[in-house]
Amino acid sequence: MDLAHGESDEHRNLKEYIAHHPRLVGLPHSCAPGNVEFIFGSADAIDVIFQHRNLWVGVEVKSVRSTTADISRGLFQSIKYGALLEATLMAQQRPVNYKIVLVIEGTIPTDLIPLRNTLGVKVVSIIRSGEGFSLM
Repeated sequence: MDLAHGESDEHRNLKEYIAHHPRLVGLPHSCAPGNVEFIFGSADAIDVIFQHRNLWVGVEVKSVRSTTADISRGLFQSIKYGALLEATLMAQQRPVNYKIVLVIEGTIPTDLIPLRNTLGVKVVSIIRSGEGFSLM
């Protein structure tokens, strides 16, 4: 674990992989790589952000090390980052066209499915495969 940033190697590697594989969050292969640790005007940082044409896609990442509590926090973070991305686009007078995705390594814990559904958060489950990751 990188104690200076409170981030595990698994988390760092996962967000870097996602930044270079936009297809995992529903974007085409032709999409440019995402920016890692995009910082909003509030000083909050989202793990990865993509811009493809007029669509912005923010990605919060939870690695295999994430506990149920951490994934729950990620659901709420996704809502917060959606509001921040919307505000950022409005402040920059850009079209407000965005989505937020929570990517988790593994499956969402069963007891968090009602919360995910209530909050309306898009969750993508991935699994480690060989040198990278693939959709579950």
